[in-house]
Amino acid sequence: MDHKVSSAPLVSVIVPVYNVEKYLACCLDSITGQTYQNLEIILINDGSTDSSGEICQHYAEKDPRVRVLTQKNQGLSAARNTGLDHMTGEYIVFVDSDDYIAPGMVEILLSQILVQGVPLAVCSYLKVADDDDNAQFDTVPADGTCPSQRMGRNDVFDTIGTNLRTEFEVSWGKLYKKSIFENLRFEAGKIYEDAFIFHKIYAQVDLICYVDLKLCAYRMSRCSITRKNGVPYFIVELQMEAWLDRLDFFQQYGVKRYVFETEKLIFSEQAAYLSSGDVPKERIRGLIKETEEKVQQIVGKKPFLWRWALCKASPKTYRFIRKYYLKVNDLIGGFKR
Repeated sequence: MDHKVSSAPLVSVIVPVYNVEKYLACCLDSITGQTYQNLEIILINDGSTDSSGEICQHYAEKDPRVRVLTQKNQGLSAARNTGLDHMTGEYIVFVDSDDYIAPGMVEILLSQILVQGVPLAVCSYLKVADDDDNAQFDTVPADGTCPSQRMGRNDVFDTIGTNLRTEFEVSWGKLYKKSIFENLRFEAGKIYEDAFIFHKIYAQVDLICYVDLKLCAYRMSRCSITRKNGVPYFIVELQMEAWLDRLDFFQQYGVKRYVFETEKLIFSEQAAYLSSGDVPKERIRGLIKETEEKVQQIVGKKPFLWRWALCKASPKTYRFIRKYYLKVNDLIGGFKR
């Protein structure tokens, strides 16, 4: 199938920018160099104190499709919302300013949206090193047949707890019809903003298209605040609010398997965090009690999960077992955390 787009709707690309001078040119080159040209590229300079603002202005001066909006630092969610408030396109793409995208990403995803008749297309992604600006992206096969499938809302929710979870949960790596965000915004001030909005996005769509091509490059920054030595860092305490919000949503949604999978996610991630060695001993018992009480308040009972039970009994033992479990996962793949 020829993936060329037969019509040319305007696509708004929203890029929050904050102190990313090291990565920004690579990101913006990947956007301005898209094979699909009918773009408005909205850069939100969210109070940068390095040269990011000047880099944004440079791109605006040389490419009329680029607009720069400057605001005091308010965080990623607020910056994305600013972009949504000012965009005029029929479709939306979010790109994080330390990442970059394949030359054909917008064209491929838009083509599939139009062919499949869906409001949202999702692609896969590559994890790249902090200094890797040359990811080897996937391309549409020579016969023109794009590896894609239509999925229902419940198919997406079924990915909770699987290796596909990240593709569907994050806000980047997608092309959205603008109607999805008409009455929806990111929660300002939240660190783990994608988890807060994940279920609210898919609750609005009956069908999506999943494109099984790696079309985004996600940098595994050495100084990421969300990871430390391969385990969740302090941010897990902030993520918990988002997961509990999702748990409450699924409880009201009325499908037990999604409630159960979200419970597993909550307790698995919390167990990994508590056993990481980053949590003061005096805080561990308090977090265990808080987590159990909040989940029980939503679902009416305490679920049993072996990882959680082992972590409660001995975080140190759980950390030892998890360390080798993850090594096996890295070696043969396919396991869930």
